[in-house]
Amino acid sequence: LRTEILELGGEDQLSALAARLAEHERVRKADMGSINLNQAVIPTIFRVGENRLSLFSVIAQFGSVQDIKAGETRIELMFPMDAETVQFFER
Repeated sequence: LRTEILELGGEDQLSALAARLAEHERVRKADMGSINLNQAVIPTIFRVGENRLSLFSVIAQFGSVQDIKAGETRIELMFPMDAETVQFFER
């Protein structure tokens, strides 16, 4: 979210969302220093019941389009990052 805000040169709605998210109890308790931001792929970890799902995402964006609004459309695709997560979705 912060990267997106920087890329846009500042964006009020996203900045407000980032501030709101930063105040969330789980985010405040998270050890952000334990995340290696220099790795090629940074996983997103979800807890679904007793399951720990590790996924990475790819964001697709339309390039040469006739409608300028379509150029702002982005689709985030999530892919399993480990065998446990693959098995969860296969079940």
